[in-house]
Amino acid sequence: MCNIAVGDSKDTSFNSSECGAKEKVSAFLDLATNLIEVAKENYPNCDVSKDLTKVVERNITKDVLTPKKHADCAEILKHGQRKSGEYTIWPSHRNFLGKELKVFCDMETDGGGWTVIQRRGKFANKVDFYRNWSDYKHGFGNISEEFWIGNDNIFALTNQGTCTVRFDMKSVDKEYRFATYSDFRIEDEKAGYKLHYGNYEGTAGDGIKEIKNMEFSTKDKKYQKSNTGCPSKRLSGWWFKNCGSSNPNGLNLPDGREDKKYMNWRPFTKYRSLLSIEIKIRKEK
Repeated sequence: MCNIAVGDSKDTSFNSSECGAKEKVSAFLDLATNLIEVAKENYPNCDVSKDLTKVVERNITKDVLTPKKHADCAEILKHGQRKSGEYTIWPSHRNFLGKELKVFCDMETDGGGWTVIQRRGKFANKVDFYRNWSDYKHGFGNISEEFWIGNDNIFALTNQGTCTVRFDMKSVDKEYRFATYSDFRIEDEKAGYKLHYGNYEGTAGDGIKEIKNMEFSTKDKKYQKSNTGCPSKRLSGWWFKNCGSSNPNGLNLPDGREDKKYMNWRPFTKYRSLLSIEIKIRKEK
């Protein structure tokens, strides 16, 4: 009596969109079929199932053609995709299981693997960020241009592992600076998307030091007495405390003037509008 086992390959994963993917699958199937025929010839008395070839074909097709459902851009990078652009992810948080999310991945900055959650900049069609609670909850804009990914999505992404948040920004003088914060996450909608983060590092200055543990506010929904009127005064949705700190979601008007309603990072540009800013997150290693 003998047993014949078809083992799993150590590395059969590849991008099904790359050139030659179908040819690679055919090569796997041909190899498996040939091995089965050799086994039948050399071990005629073994109980080799008539359906073994179909089983092998089904398993190889499943393993090779079905793409892995990555939870974020860091996982996509880990599996070999190194080009920045739009991807589909499936966050692993229990509130998001089975749901896909279109995101923009930054695969270049500081090692790559960043999931971009906000972008402002010089685009032909500027997006209005003076929005209501529902818009900020679900997200708005174009992920390849100006957008906010949505607070529900930020909650899911930042609660599937410990994250770092990164702010990349450029002044109207085209000077580049950045700021990162460890242990970044927000709570769910019931908690007002309360903001949590750890230590600051970077070159832009600590522009959000006053808003730790603050809830999100929009023009139609405000938390805390200290936030009263802040969204309308700053023309944005954000985590506010006494209407101070930075205002990354303010007006995109890089004209060199100072105005608290402009999108700004206070330690860097004071209240002058930035030329551009991106907010992105990545799971800490």
